[in-house]
Amino acid sequence: MIRNYKSNDEKGINELFKEVFGKERSEKEWHWKFRKNPINKEIISVYEDNNKICGHVSVMPVKVQVGTEEKLFGMRADAMISPSSRGKGIYKDIVHHVVKSSKEEDVDFLYGFPAPKAKELFQKYTGAKELCYVPRLIYVNNPVKLAMTKLPASINKLPLVQSVGNVLRRRKALLKESPNLVPIKQADDRFDDLWERAKGQYPIMLKRDRAYVNWRYFENPTNKYSIIGYVDGGILKGYAVTAIQEKQINGVHLNLGYVVDIFAVDENEVWLKLIETSLRNLSNSDMISTWALKHTRLYSQLKGCGFIHKDSPMPFVGVSLQEGNNKANEIENWFITPGDVDSF
Repeated sequence: MIRNYKSNDEKGINELFKEVFGKERSEKEWHWKFRKNPINKEIISVYEDNNKICGHVSVMPVKVQVGTEEKLFGMRADAMISPSSRGKGIYKDIVHHVVKSSKEEDVDFLYGFPAPKAKELFQKYTGAKELCYVPRLIYVNNPVKLAMTKLPASINKLPLVQSVGNVLRRRKALLKESPNLVPIKQADDRFDDLWERAKGQYPIMLKRDRAYVNWRYFENPTNKYSIIGYVDGGILKGYAVTAIQEKQINGVHLNLGYVVDIFAVDENEVWLKLIETSLRNLSNSDMISTWALKHTRLYSQLKGCGFIHKDSPMPFVGVSLQEGNNKANEIENWFITPGDVDSF
């Protein structure tokens, strides 16, 4: 039976999440993601068999600025079918169910960043269009340590090899730290003001107001972020969000840095300073990565600061659910950063 989410389904949903993705997710994280978002609404379809949740597709509703209007968009998330229930056409039916629910909730545009096989099925069952593959840019602080990940783990365990990897680091000549850059511990009214002043730079942007920033970064129960604001005369002109994750590859311990989001007013100097402070914040990481679309100011300024366009691994697909929304079908209208995706 395919149905809408009902209270207390989250236990079974998280059990399915572990079965399909091989990792634990707390109910606290689930509630943050689906019940406590700024829209205060969840759009979730589940497939239940013998009182067990064996299939799930959700749509995370988000407020989006589209030209001069505010619209409700939905991001496809956590599409999963238990291995025991695959091959029965359940994924098709559950996708149709969640699309119907999204339309009923007045979601204007449905989009996602699915893995290759999921992308194929999502497009097949929704008519979604491939908008682009999102560019990934990297900045390498420790090329030797990254090269070590190509060596056998037995060699990387040698003390001499480990010491070389930890010592030889790239050092960029950064601009002098600006006194305008200050740590942010909580989003306040200044974030609402910033959003109103800066939201018109691209035709389509997720709404980055006080409520969204607090929920997305400060209230996240699992991931920890650092946020630096650019403040001039008491006015917030922009902010940068960074994070670090640890990873082991072939016995090599890596610190991977991420520029999760940068958003600012229409001033080149502010964007540049926020990129520079992100590099400072992540100077102890071995590699820094981020996303940016080629037509955006962020992309060109990242490259100007030494980032390299490594590849474009993340597909971005979407489909209009209501009449008259053509802007969202053109990638040139969008502004996207990793923070716009639920996995970062």
